[in-house]
This record gives sequence, C-alpha cells and structure tokens, in this order.
Amino acid sequence: GYRTFTADHLLYWGWAGGPTDGPDVPAGYRLGPAHQSSPVADTVRASFADYRNHYAANPLLDQALALEGYVEWVEQLLISDAATTIVIEDPAGLVVAFGVVDWSPEDPDIRLAAVHPKVQASGWYGHVVRALQREAEARGLLPLLISTQSGNVNVMRAWARRGFLPVRTL
Repeated sequence: GYRTFTADHLLYWGWAGGPTDGPDVPAGYRLGPAHQSSPVADTVRASFADYRNHYAANPLLDQALALEGYVEWVEQLLISDAATTIVIEDPAGLVVAFGVVDWSPEDPDIRLAAVHPKVQASGWYGHVVRALQREAEARGLLPLLISTQSGNVNVMRAWARRGFLPVRTL
C-alpha cells in the first residue's frame, strides 16, 4: 500500500577556511545581522516560490504549504540563539539577500541563503556567503557546510567560486 519515490539528492559542500576577499556592498545598503523586524520572510517567499526543493518531489504535499514551511524554518532560526542571520537591506529596507547559519551542529551549516528575485545575478549572494564565511572563521567554527538539491547547478558554481568543495551526498 506504499508508493516510493526519490525525493532528490542533497549535495553538501564545505569550506575549511581561506580568503574571504571581495568588494564591499554599495553605499546606502546595510549588510549585517538581521533584526527581528527585518522582512526576511518576504524575501524567502519571493526567492523560493518556484524553487524545486525535495518537498516538490512528493505529490502528496501542498507546494504552497511547503513554501510556508521554509518561511517558518527561517523565522525560527532568526530568533534562535544557535543561529546567525545576515541580511543585505537596500536603502528602502527591502531584504535583497539573506543567509542563515546554524551553529548547533558539529559542523556549522548555512541552512538557507537567497537573493530576492528582483535583484538576482547582481552579486548579492556572494556578499552574504562571504559574510557568513567571515563569521565562521572569526568564531573558529570550521568547516562551514551548505547544501542544495542536485539540480541547483548555478548555486554550486557560486560556492565553488567562494572556495567551497563537495563533501557528501544524501
């Protein structure tokens, strides 16, 4: 009475430390810790609305609710003492990019990072990941992990440019 399917392959990449050089964010933008009032949830909804995550492989799951699960996940991490959320806000207060690292596992893990669709392919993702790398190095908590689905090749290219290497597949 059961139906099985492959939900996807989750690929983990790790960064053991190294150069974190790169340009500063433009004047007028704020890169730093998220405030509880930061509109991160809006950026999660916009960024992951059409994302083909592992929940999308299950035809029994409502995709809109799966997206709200991502929002809840980020909101819980945002208020957690075990996580750091970095945002880039534009002068109007829009969170153009964010990243959340969970320090609680043995190897810290960037649980989620994204760029608002309005400004994708503008270098914001690199700024956020670089900030999380610097934070991990400052804390002496390496390697820093990050993961994605096997089809998300563009983000894996971005990680490779930032010095991450593939470490495991689930």
